[in-house]
Amino acid sequence: MKQYTNERDNGKNGKNAEATVRYYLNPKTRLDGCNPLGKDDIQLYDKTTGKRIVIEAKTGSGTLEYNASRFDTNKPAQAHTSQLLDGVDYVAYAPEYNGPETVDEDFWMFTREQFIAYLQGYTTKTGKPADMVKYTNKRTGKAINLQEMNSPPKQRYLWATLDNTPTLGEWKAANR
Repeated sequence: MKQYTNERDNGKNGKNAEATVRYYLNPKTRLDGCNPLGKDDIQLYDKTTGKRIVIEAKTGSGTLEYNASRFDTNKPAQAHTSQLLDGVDYVAYAPEYNGPETVDEDFWMFTREQFIAYLQGYTTKTGKPADMVKYTNKRTGKAINLQEMNSPPKQRYLWATLDNTPTLGEWKAANR
């Protein structure tokens, strides 16, 4: 399996994780490395329904894309979070990815709807909603996701959410 090692590549951890999750879920895969930006990270077929499942692998503060043409700059960024991950069925998320040996424990599996609810569900101690997404370029459709590691309350919210979410290993055992 191809490993990305370029020290100047800020996304190498996510690229390595994508390939590792793909191989973990489908050891027969012929795709080595990660897909180009904008392509589905992982495609599986549900044997019971015969339908394609699209999984997006994310680590730490990875980049999410969205449809920038639908982004109204007059609205707050939170209004656009529901647009993220259009066409994705599941999100495999690892806040701390430690390498291929622990991929089954490092990742948690969300449905797209659960992941969007997680991103939109954080509230400050005063009860005000606070989005977990920081939009960086409204023109091109780039968003830096998951700003939970920048504050202890957001970290507690993350780990409380993950307590009720299956790990990748649990999801694979139940669905593959």
